Amino acid sequence: MTSNMTMMTHLTSWPAPSMSLPTLPPPPRAWEIAARVRDPSRPQATIAENGILRDVLAYDQGDVHVQISLDQLPATAVEALRERLVQALCEEGFRRVDVECVVPRHAL
Repeated sequence: MTSNMTMMTHLTSWPAPSMSLPTLPPPPRAWEIAARVRDPSRPQATIAENGILRDVLAYDQGDVHVQISLDQLPATAVEALRERLVQALCEEGFRRVDVECVVPRHAL
């Protein structure tokens, strides 16, 4: 019984005062830039806040591949968003930006 009490006490005091929780690495620069782009259909929020931004891959040569979801975005806003992403990333020094529109599985 004593060992169970000790275990419970140990679990409730996690993390121990001398320990710190691991931190996640900062997001890649390309993700940060894309995440700040405003949603053309709801300009008060960013595409990251609205769940439109799915993935951003930056390559050593300065190329960037961005995935956006179509389930949160009206069709009329897709081209405007593509242009905003390309402009934002190119202004920050990326050479080529490829934007892929992804259709979620539940929408099929």
